[in-house]
Amino acid sequence: MTYDMPTDSLNRGPYLDGLLTFIARLDKGVIAIDGEWGVGKTWAGQSLKQKLDQKQQMRTIWLDVFEADWSDDPAVSLISAIAAKLEPEPSQTFIEKVAPVLTAILPLAAKAVINAAANYAGMGEEITKEAADAGKTETQKYVQKHLEASRDKQRNLGQLKDLLNQTISGNGSKLVIFVDELDRCSPGFAVRFLERLKHLFDLDSVIYILLWNREQVQKTIEVFYGAGSSGQMYLDKFIDYPLHIPVSQNNNRQKSPMEDFISAIIPIVDGKTRQGQESGRLKENEYCLALIAHILGLTARETKRLAAWWVISSNRAFPVLDTWMLGLKVKHPDIFDALRKGNQSSHERARDILEQWQNQENEQLNATLALIQLHTQFANNDFENFPENMLEYVAVSSDRFAQAIKSSLRRVEFEFR
Repeated sequence: MTYDMPTDSLNRGPYLDGLLTFIARLDKGVIAIDGEWGVGKTWAGQSLKQKLDQKQQMRTIWLDVFEADWSDDPAVSLISAIAAKLEPEPSQTFIEKVAPVLTAILPLAAKAVINAAANYAGMGEEITKEAADAGKTETQKYVQKHLEASRDKQRNLGQLKDLLNQTISGNGSKLVIFVDELDRCSPGFAVRFLERLKHLFDLDSVIYILLWNREQVQKTIEVFYGAGSSGQMYLDKFIDYPLHIPVSQNNNRQKSPMEDFISAIIPIVDGKTRQGQESGRLKENEYCLALIAHILGLTARETKRLAAWWVISSNRAFPVLDTWMLGLKVKHPDIFDALRKGNQSSHERARDILEQWQNQENEQLNATLALIQLHTQFANNDFENFPENMLEYVAVSSDRFAQAIKSSLRRVEFEFR
């Protein structure tokens, strides 16, 4: 089950408004918005693009580079995206001028460059063929002249930049290019994209917004360049303004940061379940899900997955324990799997997560205390004398306490109706 991101239930609107002000002050540059997978970077980028489009003061482009990873050079993807924002006639002129210069710089055939750009811009097949044939002829002449004169590659770079600058500045407003999914691309494509961005597309009046998991891209760089390379130092050469997207900006201390978000996704879950039966029970246990999401630091995507799994089963006899187990399954599948196998040390790891959160938040909640007590006694293989006032969170009775984990696993993974 997957569900769309609801409206701004995590209260990140002020963060986006601040970014709008920041972008308005920039003449050019690369902004990198970092966040782990599932935190809502794409949602934030699309929301920011929508706000910019509504203001109609800047032009915007959305580029999913993962879609281009398998076939195109990154420069082609960027030029194609720019061409797609132009009217048909200037777009065609732009492509015809850029193709021979780009071919001299990149290991690509001009026809492939023009076709890719034209397809992205939505041009007709006949126009595309004519442009490709013309581009091929021009390219051959250009390459011959280039080889004969041994022109400096740097001169070609300058010529391409001039063409790009003329095209962009001729439209009279800043261009904001959103780049999504770079952290999912192959190492070779990711490296080429960043290098093209630096050497070819460092342009006046163009602002790039990279939506990525920096740690993942950093590892990708280190894989590409091998042992001893520093992904952090490499990335610092390309990024002007590194930022981090917050999981939530809900500041109400009376609520878990995810509580409003869970309230918002319940109607979405309601539309995916049997007449809303399970989501009604989800509503009753909204606080419990929000608490576990907060303890485990779940992202928006992980929280939606927790809610989706929660309603699959028709039996939630002990919501606190069952939600905790589901939360571990989402965030720490290795701990969950070890608990399933009866590994005692996994109870210590689960208890440490609870205790660290409790110390950080200065919370002494009965629900968390019961879970800490449960993991402590399981870690010590001690199934006697579980506090009576805690039993309501984990087991039917003291004599059934030793079966609490197995019973919860059965409810979590097997009791589907």
